[in-house]
This record gives sequence, structure tokens and C-alpha cells, in this order.
Amino acid sequence: TALEDRDQAIRILRQGVERMPQSFLIRNRLGWDLYVSERFTEAAEHLQWCATRRPGDKPLQDAAAQATKQSL
Repeated sequence: TALEDRDQAIRILRQGVERMPQSFLIRNRLGWDLYVSERFTEAAEHLQWCATRRPGDKPLQDAAAQATKQSL
């Protein structure tokens, strides 16, 4: 199912972050997948990390702020 596929993707992306913690692409994808899965606390961590590196990316900034707000 789509949910199982997303969970598997999240597991793989987490491993990617462990191996390459400075990878914007991996953290960005993980953050968005977590956001869509409503795992806001963990999504906020990765989206905020990415947002600090791309201050001009409005959708990313908005998602990071929303994930942070939802995680409180």
C-alpha cells in the first residue's frame, strides 16, 4: 500500500541521514515525507535544517514553520 511504501521510504531516508547528515536532498525528502505523514516533530527538525540553508524557498519555509507549530 501507499502507506507501507512511505514508511519504507522514511526508513531508508533516515539511514541516509545517518550516513550523510549534511545532505540537503536526503533531509529535504525525509522532512517532506514525514510532514505528509503528519509526523510533525521529526519533520520540523529536518525541514528547519533545510530551511536555514534555503532561505528563499517559500514553500520550504512555510512547511518548516507549520511542522514546528504542529509539533508544539
